[in-house]
Amino acid sequence: MTVRIDPVWEAVGPFPSGMREHPLLASPLYAFPPLDGTHPDVDFALRPYGEGDWPSAYPTGGRAQWASFKADDQGEIAVSFPEVDWKALRGDHGWASVQYRTELRGRVAIPDTGLPVTRLRIDVLQAAEYAFIPAQTTRGDSYTPVWYNGDVYAFGASPNGQRDASGGVSNFARSIALPPGEYIMLVRALYECRMFGDPGDQPPTIRVKIHINRDDAAQPAVLEPGVGALPDIVDGKAMGQWAAVGVRVPPGSTAAIVDVDCECNGGFRFTTPQSVRIAPGQMRPVPLKIDQAGSTLVDGLKIVLRVRSDDSSEHTLIWSPRLTHVRMSKPFRFTFASPAVPRTLPGAPAGAPALVSLGVIVPPTEPAPATKLPPVLLALHGAGVEVTSPFWVEAMPTAPGMWAVLPSGRNEWGEDWHGGSMVDVWAARDALPLLAKLCGATVSTDTLLAGHSNGGQGAWHAAARYPDRIVGLIAFAGYLKIQDYVPFNELVSHNYADPALMGLLLAALAPYNNDLYASNLASVPVLAVHGAADDNVPPRHGRTHAALVAAWTRGGADIQYVEVPHKGHWWEGGFAMPKIQEFIATLPPKRPMDQVRRSGFTLASANPDEAGGKAGIRIAELAVPGRLARLDVNMPQWNGAGPLDLHGSNVKRVEIIGWAGAAASDSSSSSGDSDSSKPTSLVREDGVWRPGPLPPIRAYGPVMRLLASDGPVTLVVPAKADDSGAAGESDTAAAALWALATLYAHDLYVYHRLDAVIVPDGDALRAVAADTLSPGSVVVFGAPHENRFTRWMMAQERTPYLDRDWVTGRGLSPCGPT
Repeated sequence: MTVRIDPVWEAVGPFPSGMREHPLLASPLYAFPPLDGTHPDVDFALRPYGEGDWPSAYPTGGRAQWASFKADDQGEIAVSFPEVDWKALRGDHGWASVQYRTELRGRVAIPDTGLPVTRLRIDVLQAAEYAFIPAQTTRGDSYTPVWYNGDVYAFGASPNGQRDASGGVSNFARSIALPPGEYIMLVRALYECRMFGDPGDQPPTIRVKIHINRDDAAQPAVLEPGVGALPDIVDGKAMGQWAAVGVRVPPGSTAAIVDVDCECNGGFRFTTPQSVRIAPGQMRPVPLKIDQAGSTLVDGLKIVLRVRSDDSSEHTLIWSPRLTHVRMSKPFRFTFASPAVPRTLPGAPAGAPALVSLGVIVPPTEPAPATKLPPVLLALHGAGVEVTSPFWVEAMPTAPGMWAVLPSGRNEWGEDWHGGSMVDVWAARDALPLLAKLCGATVSTDTLLAGHSNGGQGAWHAAARYPDRIVGLIAFAGYLKIQDYVPFNELVSHNYADPALMGLLLAALAPYNNDLYASNLASVPVLAVHGAADDNVPPRHGRTHAALVAAWTRGGADIQYVEVPHKGHWWEGGFAMPKIQEFIATLPPKRPMDQVRRSGFTLASANPDEAGGKAGIRIAELAVPGRLARLDVNMPQWNGAGPLDLHGSNVKRVEIIGWAGAAASDSSSSSGDSDSSKPTSLVREDGVWRPGPLPPIRAYGPVMRLLASDGPVTLVVPAKADDSGAAGESDTAAAALWALATLYAHDLYVYHRLDAVIVPDGDALRAVAADTLSPGSVVVFGAPHENRFTRWMMAQERTPYLDRDWVTGRGLSPCGPT
């Protein structure tokens, strides 16, 4: 009994869709609801082919078209609209007008297994959303579809998605259950130029791929061995203190508690930091702490996971991974906790990482010079590139004694190396010294940051926010900022939203605008490289960035821009070009903090929680959240006196390393202990800088900052009748919120590789009282009348967003989300 998918699919489109404007839970068809009250999605599912009139700005004549497509033998549906004059549209607005979306429908038959529901595993690649409408639904029914997020980046088709996958579905397939029968499947697909590439002279084509398998898991929990991470073994030593393995609980099974034992030779010991609870339909990457005594030559491991269901029954899962042994002279994979050190609370169990991340380390091929260790190269890959890809690993520039660290940024796409993926960058760099020591080597404390394409943009981003952490920057084919790469000028939102509201929304993205941070790179040696014939990231991006940095350095002595004739976006040997090798070989020593301060600079920040300092000076708090802050340090236009003259715009508090006092003016000066590593906090009140408290840095920015979580994301849901989350309870509202949380947990992992734990509200409140709630981000599902945790939060008479002050027991804070 297999799931039958009709190969013929019908579509209506195309409709406009702005860059990064995924139309979740909405459709252009909603603007034209049926007069008989039928839900618009149901109306589209039932409407005869060819009927309907939906205006659209893209087709000639201004009306959306019906089209029919047939899936190939691999389940791929190639969706395109060649009748549209794409050349004319592109001539007006470039890449921005290549963005479009369409609504698809097809027929699916779910087999009868003799149970009320059939458990399924589903992959829908390169589509934003999908839903199932029973075929027997008629017009006027009150049926409302449940929409599931698709795998729009096609992670399931990547090496990570296909690793150890079998039966046609990927490691990232979603687990759901549906009553058997015939369904009309709706799919919302979109073409995004950044994800699918420049179509050139051809019509932009969305290649949706759909696989649906029965889930025949016989146990309450099953292994998903392709999910997770395992380090390589170099000269007998594990290159990382963490591993992870995927464990999935099928829909309808009871929740599971997972513990671990290890039947291993070679001195290995694997433990879980704490019990891991898995909800029905959820997959979690179970983190395993690695302890190793001595060296090992074993090729395989036997790790026994003990699973205890909520009915107290137990069974075991056996993970038998193969170990990869690598010689010290070769690149190797390493694992690390991201963030580097999971924070725990007094009395709490040992913390689990938000992510067990995987990266690659490239050791030097030649010994270091006797005089000085070269800096560590920290290299960020481009969009859609797996960090272990040979072409990326082998592209790294080399220098005697130079180690290279290649982080994943969480996945092949990352988050543009912002937020959680930037956390991943620094966690990977911080993991190197210990691993090098295990290999009998010592590495430099200096870091040379580099990146290509999206990674080049990420290198600009990380360098400008943490200039004190690097000694130089190589930005190869990096774009300036998101909205200048594929412009936002075709956002559908612009046609509806109050411009003032749009201004607030765009202001929330200011922390990701690299041009606003260009001043922070003054005094940092920068080499920007671009191919003159780059048709992906136009050279103007590199020229603009170089010009901005040069303007802030009053002459640009520290920045070089190289444009290579006749070269495109990427070419073999690009990172080994003589100019890059020369830049690495001639990097000057890092300038002392006092020297950088005396020369003067302007420090910018829109989110202090995602930015470090320059010359030991950091903007720690904004006067008005959501506005850009700038701090002039010893800039000549102020004609300040004394060794440290500060003038700020929208700056409420600064932190200064190596400074023990402050003058009572709009400047601070002191001859105090300049060797101190403990920061001094200065607060600006009534135009005067005064010493103040040193509280934790507040979290600013958009809600998506919750993805930069310190541990697994806690999803708080209303308890059902038995407080267990088991399926089939009478509390319909609570069951719906549990289902929503399960969908959310799945998407967190697919798109961000973040782990999540689903917790009933009563358990969450008890954890708050005991100060044992996870230090990670918290997302609460349900209104006050549905969720006791929501009700308790509202009773505090503060914002419902939780920040780190609250997690550490200081009470709720009105300062933004964790």
